[in-house]
Amino acid sequence: MRGFFLSEMADNLSKHPSSKFAHGKYYRNSEECLFLCSVYSSGRKFVRLKNLFLSVSSESDEIREKIKEALLQVYLFAGFPTALHSLKLFHSINGAVSEEFEKYDDEKFTSRGLENCGLVYGKNVGKLLANISSYSEQLAYWVLREGYGKVYGREKLSFREREIVAVGALAALGLEEQLISHLKGLKRSGMTHSGIKNLIELFCIVSDKKHGKRIMKIFERFTELTGS
Repeated sequence: MRGFFLSEMADNLSKHPSSKFAHGKYYRNSEECLFLCSVYSSGRKFVRLKNLFLSVSSESDEIREKIKEALLQVYLFAGFPTALHSLKLFHSINGAVSEEFEKYDDEKFTSRGLENCGLVYGKNVGKLLANISSYSEQLAYWVLREGYGKVYGREKLSFREREIVAVGALAALGLEEQLISHLKGLKRSGMTHSGIKNLIELFCIVSDKKHGKRIMKIFERFTELTGS
């Protein structure tokens, strides 16, 4: 079964239009564009990220605002230094792109955090927070309010788009457990299994062979766990 799965995926990779281009506009829609922004930024592939930013300079204001929001989200996964560098690079190519400014509001972010955590983890929210609290109560507090409240509750990106950005970042970082959790979240957002598979295939195209193969296997595990 595994051999057939990998063979089928490899065949699909060769048919993806992205495989024909080394640079430029090699995404097919805005979701693939956001995904690649997250992959390149989180993986610190800044030359590729610059080429991607050059290709989106002719896109609509709406798309460029979404990209900026996706880069803001990257700090949750790859840290402030990576997000700072990526946003500065984006600004140098695309100029001033509007963004929503929101002051910190603990009560609002807590409420949003609980709601968004439920979207990602379903009935396992309590278990997740208890597990994190067992080794760091402070981190559990930040995950709920900073991650799922402050960031995930922002406008510009839908919940599905947020999960696409998360999956791209975690694939680039190679963090299996968290990647599977957010693949499940992406499925809960309404994306079909074939749609998720297309993103994983795109990741394999733009990544080195060893890393791509590892992410393929994680995706296969997700498929088995969810019965997709």
